[in-house]
Amino acid sequence: MRATLELVYRAAQAGPVMTPAGKAIAYGPAPHGDLAGRCYLCGEATDEGLPRRDVIKPTFTDHGIARDPDSDLVCPLCTWALSYSELRNYSILATPAGLRHPSRSEIRDVLLHPPAPPFVLTIAVSGQKWLHIKARVVYNRAAFSVLLEETPVLVRPTAVAALLDTIEELYSSFTKAEIETGDYQPHRIRRFGIKRWERLEEQIGMHRGSRLFDLLLHVAQKQTEEVEQGVLRL
Repeated sequence: MRATLELVYRAAQAGPVMTPAGKAIAYGPAPHGDLAGRCYLCGEATDEGLPRRDVIKPTFTDHGIARDPDSDLVCPLCTWALSYSELRNYSILATPAGLRHPSRSEIRDVLLHPPAPPFVLTIAVSGQKWLHIKARVVYNRAAFSVLLEETPVLVRPTAVAALLDTIEELYSSFTKAEIETGDYQPHRIRRFGIKRWERLEEQIGMHRGSRLFDLLLHVAQKQTEEVEQGVLRL
């Protein structure tokens, strides 16, 4: 937890962070108190802690991850981590170069072409959960874990590309609900082409219901005819 929060904090201090809608968020420095002891959340020793009752709100539901549940103080870093609702509302990509709140299309690109480690990636769905306090720092871009909401998903970019291509080819004519459930509208199948649909369904059938399938369906983008020429217009 500590390594993750330190990376997210340093990244956030690099400058204003843009949301997918273009809103700029300025994340301030961590607040400091004067309490000594171990942090309720991360368990690290501090002499600048703040009262737990002032930091941990009644609506906080992640008490199960607290490293020192008997402590009455929270360190400055963990206090900062719980001080901004935007860190809960948006997906997070933190690297040494800075913090981003990526859109689904940007997350798609990261899964295919991850940045140089270290980095942290969390993918918010509901916008109501503190994901960065549960995430882990990625040190290997060839195989890494990300959080889709609170579910860890193992990502191997070389495997992502083929499955994502198949999902997005289906998504050009079918809804995400149809692809997720396998319950397609017959008239769409006829228009798409039965043999083509059968071929693609065979490719994704073994993956349906897996964590990776759910992740890629979440970030899948509509294709255009330009895809065939090597360009994806989002």
